[in-house]
Amino acid sequence: MFFGDAGFVWLILAWQQAPGMQKIAITRDVSISVPTSAKPDQDNGKQVTPLGAGAWPFKTWVFRVDSVPYMVEIIPNYQKGHANVTPDLGVWNVTAGLHRADQQKRISFQRDILLKGWVGLESKITSEVKNVGEVTGWSCAYAVGSSLYAVAVSYPTSTGPPVSAELFLNSLTIEAASKPGPFKSAGPVFVTYSPPGGGCSIGMPAKPEPLKIL
Repeated sequence: MFFGDAGFVWLILAWQQAPGMQKIAITRDVSISVPTSAKPDQDNGKQVTPLGAGAWPFKTWVFRVDSVPYMVEIIPNYQKGHANVTPDLGVWNVTAGLHRADQQKRISFQRDILLKGWVGLESKITSEVKNVGEVTGWSCAYAVGSSLYAVAVSYPTSTGPPVSAELFLNSLTIEAASKPGPFKSAGPVFVTYSPPGGGCSIGMPAKPEPLKIL
């Protein structure tokens, strides 16, 4: 493969700038790569049970490099008692929780993603933090089997993401994801609908019901 002089120089610079990363086991089934200089929080892995009916218990792991947190969150059995929560709604809910979307936020980037056939959502959400300025949270959340998984990095918007952010977000390994999920493409799955007598077809979230006029 030929990169040309500019491509070769880019590869050298990227290699020189890439931080040292180490793969660590979060649980028996989940691992992630974090910067070698990252310091783990003392409360890592402790279960948190939020107040309020229907709130999901979760576990969080945080690793910090200076003031930049690298976070992993796991919500097991998210459909237990919430059978109406679909995978796409689940990944949004865990994303909203990570970014505290009940507060004033701005979504600067968002897209549907897949992890070996399992539904996911990548987001960049910004907010104003007192004495800090604008902060961006960059996250990826997935619904794999019966559990929700999320990874996130927060950083001052003015400085841009650290070099290790994308490496961290893309390094999540989930044992349950070794079995491919049911989805072939990211995003909503539409069905083809042909209106009677319309001579055309269109993709819709579900087959529409005829409108009843009283």
